[in-house]
Amino acid sequence: MMPSATIEKLSTLLSDEERVEDRIRQTEDTLANVKRKIAESLVRHYITLKEEKVPMPEELLQEEQSYERLLRALLDIKNDIVKQIRPLEEQIVRAHIEHLRQTFEREKKRLEECLVAIDQKLLDCRQPLEEYGRIRFGLQTFNDKISRLGESPLPVPDSLPTEDLAALIQQRLDQLKAERKI
Repeated sequence: MMPSATIEKLSTLLSDEERVEDRIRQTEDTLANVKRKIAESLVRHYITLKEEKVPMPEELLQEEQSYERLLRALLDIKNDIVKQIRPLEEQIVRAHIEHLRQTFEREKKRLEECLVAIDQKLLDCRQPLEEYGRIRFGLQTFNDKISRLGESPLPVPDSLPTEDLAALIQQRLDQLKAERKI
């Protein structure tokens, strides 16, 4: 997780950048108005003058220069803010990547644990398979004794088609699918 101070700093810088952008736009609009007024004023002034050399009104030039200096200062402030935000953005991206990697590794480990559990369950099937064989052999022994005592043997469940664990699991899965249990 990212420290809240970093997020707060980024939020402050982003809001400052938005305010600076607004101020720059306002200043640019004001500067455009000043230039238009200067141009209009000069045109009116030149139309009324009949002299060949036209003097430039000094106060208009100074006003335009002060607005241009202000605009440059605002652009410098904006660039400083951008310089401050960029490292924070990179830090946030790095922190997010690290968080994603940690989450990935944690989930990968959980996936591996699932496979280990599945493997163990499959290997645990071997014990009931061996028990099935022992019980079936015992039933056959009882039937042999019953036959020796003169009675008809009782039906014994079929033996498993294979003792191969993988083949048996596959056969049981196919049977459960046929019975629509899975």
